[in-house]
Amino acid sequence: MILVLLGTENFPFNRLLEYMDVLIEEGSLDGDQVFAQRGSTDAKTAHFKSTALLDFEALCEQIRAARLIISHAGAGTCLLAMRLGKRPIVVPRRANLGEHIDDHQLEFSQRLAREGHVLCAEGLEELRDHIKRELSRNPTKLTGTRPTALIGHIENLLSGWGERSQASR
Repeated sequence: MILVLLGTENFPFNRLLEYMDVLIEEGSLDGDQVFAQRGSTDAKTAHFKSTALLDFEALCEQIRAARLIISHAGAGTCLLAMRLGKRPIVVPRRANLGEHIDDHQLEFSQRLAREGHVLCAEGLEELRDHIKRELSRNPTKLTGTRPTALIGHIENLLSGWGERSQASR
């Protein structure tokens, strides 16, 4: 099963659900079933089932069971997947598409990708390529992650984000 996680943001993220429908339709997912936790995104999906929210225990169960995790680049979602031994493919929400208030998910996902914690896909082509590569082998399980360094980076991002938000007022 491929698990798609959109988190609980109050911004829609139709783009990722649309990408998944395209990939299923073209046969790029190796016949795997897809299930999505879509949060506040209310877009209809043509080829897979979804739910608005999962309780924490069910979410952890789904992540453990998934062959592959495809997610928005929310810190909580990324950290949970990593803590449960998965390296997610993340698609950062973009401010210019109305998916978030700024591009902190892009900055966050690029940093995590440089450190090998996630695979970052900014568009459909990159997503397709990452999925194809990951499905052709056993999905990468994280080993030896440095949570202390990661937590420090997240704290820096969040403090910088707060300063940028106040400066723009």
